[in-house]
Amino acid sequence: MKKLLILFVALCLCVFCVPAGALAEASYDYENSALVRVLCDGQRNFDGSDFPEIEDCEVYVASKTKTDNGFEYVLILSAKGGKRVDADTVAKLGGNALVSEASFNDSYTYRENYAELNSSKVFLELSQSTELNIVKAEIVSNHIRNYGLLFSVDQSKLDGGFKAADFEALGGKTLCCGDDWDIYNVNPSPLGPDEISQSGKHFGKFESEEIEFLIAAADKLAKTDGILSVCVARAENPYAQPTDEKWKCTPEGVAEITLSGGTKKYDGTVGYTAKVTGTSQGIAEITATRNETLGSASASCTVVVYKPFDVSANGEIGVDDALLALQNSVKKIELDDRGFAAADADKDGSITVTDALMILQRAVGL
Repeated sequence: MKKLLILFVALCLCVFCVPAGALAEASYDYENSALVRVLCDGQRNFDGSDFPEIEDCEVYVASKTKTDNGFEYVLILSAKGGKRVDADTVAKLGGNALVSEASFNDSYTYRENYAELNSSKVFLELSQSTELNIVKAEIVSNHIRNYGLLFSVDQSKLDGGFKAADFEALGGKTLCCGDDWDIYNVNPSPLGPDEISQSGKHFGKFESEEIEFLIAAADKLAKTDGILSVCVARAENPYAQPTDEKWKCTPEGVAEITLSGGTKKYDGTVGYTAKVTGTSQGIAEITATRNETLGSASASCTVVVYKPFDVSANGEIGVDDALLALQNSVKKIELDDRGFAAADADKDGSITVTDALMILQRAVGL
């Protein structure tokens, strides 16, 4: 029994003991976080009670800078319950006595580019037309590469200086001299086990370059005695493309697109009105892609082109079309959107025996 107890305790230690340097990703996203700038006379730690404007607030230090008058902090404030941080909350944070500046967290989150059309699905009879346009487009810069952390230490507080082993104890992987890092030299030579950075400036790499992981690491370093400054080492990758707006129909032939209007933006034209005309029975996707310098966003609309009463889409109205409508009305068969629109003779949104009878009457010339 004693051996079993010892074995159980050993297993528990293996499962629940986490290495001292282990780091978990910071938990936040664009929707539930805000960014604030705080100026302090000295170093300090922050918690949710400092920012009651956000319920159940979690605080991460994104950067810490030693200034002539004290320290400047950039903090990420996250609503742990996932509640959305809106413009009203950001405005209230701006009125907090600690805060010198508040904004949405654009800098340390990844956001998907987004576009929206004025319709997501339209039904067109053959030769009928409708107009589509992009009513909303949000294109952000997602071309920033994160490399690690830049930080400086107060050598006077560290006996023997800050070394690779000290960095590893904080969850780091490779320690380099900070003077050697720039966007043209993102992988400087690592310091040896007993080497120190004479300037006190360091560049540190971690197992992950994900921004949420690096923010967790920056937060931990910022709260470590002797760390004077810390920030994410990052650079924007070169990225540029012409500004324009492209429209297409997939598959081709179901609808025809004619563009008009539009406004000049940079070196191209955007904001077209697309006249979409049904040319052949079928279902197609109309896709609009807005390209801008920072990236692209696309939106689609399903276009259903049909001929009333022609359920079979063979170009003629016959008894077979009435039969298909009747079979659908009694749940014998399913019809796709095109077939359903063609079979809905009275346009009441449902297929009944009445629709089948109307199609039959049309087929026999009544």
